[in-house]
Amino acid sequence: EDLPDTDCDVDRILALDEAYRRTGASPGRRVFHALWLDGYFSDGERQSGVIGVSIGNTGVIAIFKPVVASLGITDAVLSEDRRTVRLEIPEMQPAMQMDLDWELEFEDVGTRSSFVHFTVHGLHSPSPLD
Repeated sequence: EDLPDTDCDVDRILALDEAYRRTGASPGRRVFHALWLDGYFSDGERQSGVIGVSIGNTGVIAIFKPVVASLGITDAVLSEDRRTVRLEIPEMQPAMQMDLDWELEFEDVGTRSSFVHFTVHGLHSPSPLD
């Protein structure tokens, strides 16, 4: 379900999570909630380049749909083990060299950034990850 169209700060994201949460953690089981928001992250002003945020140790992840759409990414899927994000980019073409720069903000360790260089030899459909 798409949640309300608005800019969201951390407090608003946590309030939306509380309103829409259907399951919770139990002993030995941790639950993560991903919210797809039709708006932008705000830390006092709109951050139109922030794709998503993971809020500390809450298990809440918010993805901002307008930012994802502006990148040509039509879907982002977090793996069950939370170690991989699969991006669907329909306009992607084979290329000798592609560069993916990323920067993530973590509450406990601060900002981390890096890059990945890769070659796209061919495109497959459906995805071999499905």
